[in-house]
Amino acid sequence: MPNADFPWYLAVIIFTGFFALVWMFAGAFLAELSGWRLLLRRFAAGDRQISGKKIGFVSALIHRFWWGKGSYKGCLTVYVNEEGFLLQVFLLLRFRSPALFIPWESVEDLEITSGRFTGRQTTVIIFDSPVKLTIYGAAGEAIEKAFQEFRDNASQ
Repeated sequence: MPNADFPWYLAVIIFTGFFALVWMFAGAFLAELSGWRLLLRRFAAGDRQISGKKIGFVSALIHRFWWGKGSYKGCLTVYVNEEGFLLQVFLLLRFRSPALFIPWESVEDLEITSGRFTGRQTTVIIFDSPVKLTIYGAAGEAIEKAFQEFRDNASQ
């Protein structure tokens, strides 16, 4: 006969551990699928502290294949300055997704579009990279403005 006195706290511990493992696996899978890990090879921010305009709760679509897209809805923080921009994932989702710093010298071009339901979208095209970053809203506008200033200063 099975023991009916299974401690409830043990069930909570087992469930919490299982949930944490699934959460971490999903975050790691998203980082690989979207191309975040591929960008990390070239643009790891490390311990870099960046000043500049900070925009929180940013949504972005990171993709390297037409079928492999990572949707980061409201979980990114973007810092934009005259050197480039930094992308950082919300702390609880950061497993296998450390911060990226993309300097303006590595940005080939920006594609600006406006969707009916999604609003303004800024797609960052990076030199020699299959990964594209589509950033929505105010963060995309800040990236566009800073990149234009960088290009204007470089052409002078």
